[in-house]
Amino acid sequence: MKKLLLLALIALTSIYSYSQTATDFTAPDCAGNSHNLFTELNAGKIIVLVWVMPCGSCIGDAKAGYDAAQSFATTNPGKVLYWLSDDFGNNSCATLTSWANTNGIVSTKITVFGNVGTAIDEANYGGSAMPHVVVLAGGNHKVYLNKLGGSNDGPAIMQAISQAITTGISQNDIPDNTIKLFPNPAQNKITLQFTEVPTSKYMIDIYNLLGEKIQTVIKENEFTKSNLIEINLADNLPNGTYVLKLSSDDRCRNLKFTIIQ
Repeated sequence: MKKLLLLALIALTSIYSYSQTATDFTAPDCAGNSHNLFTELNAGKIIVLVWVMPCGSCIGDAKAGYDAAQSFATTNPGKVLYWLSDDFGNNSCATLTSWANTNGIVSTKITVFGNVGTAIDEANYGGSAMPHVVVLAGGNHKVYLNKLGGSNDGPAIMQAISQAITTGISQNDIPDNTIKLFPNPAQNKITLQFTEVPTSKYMIDIYNLLGEKIQTVIKENEFTKSNLIEINLADNLPNGTYVLKLSSDDRCRNLKFTIIQ
């Protein structure tokens, strides 16, 4: 009995290991553009990667994944990408594109891969069962969801994307002792104070705790003039906790603050 339990535990551990970290690949899409997975993830993109045969039974989670990715297009524009790939690279791009459009997956809003040579290898994520959906994100190339053969599990895909977004806004590369935010709690405005006048241009985004971007602040001309940056908050923000993300090309800092009116 103990041996059986041990073997079962080893098997489960082996299966689970597929879902921890993404495997890098470089592959051309059906438009002839080359894509490197880790480059996209390192740039802050969230990838909903879906393999199909294509087939009738592939529609459920393939369409659910597409709908989930599209639902973030307004709150997080350009952040969540949907990549549709043939499983074994034996279907033409025309066939894949036609199948997608026929089933409500708009090909002009996604990236389609013929996957000739199977550079985008399902075996790295536990094998083949159609459709196969994985959600990948972060500089650590984490797998937030690995779902084989699902029929229609949009909520799980949505949750995985939301978790990836929320985790993504917790990264901090700018030292904490170089910047302060006040007042906190705030009402209509907040101020960022740097220990010295910044020499880089920064983007300021404000998120709620669901990872939804609710405000972008453009202050480019002020960053090289003063170590104090005043930010007027969007009107009618409800009381609660928010995250201010300050980012440059290669660094970011996230500062939590509370609004109490």
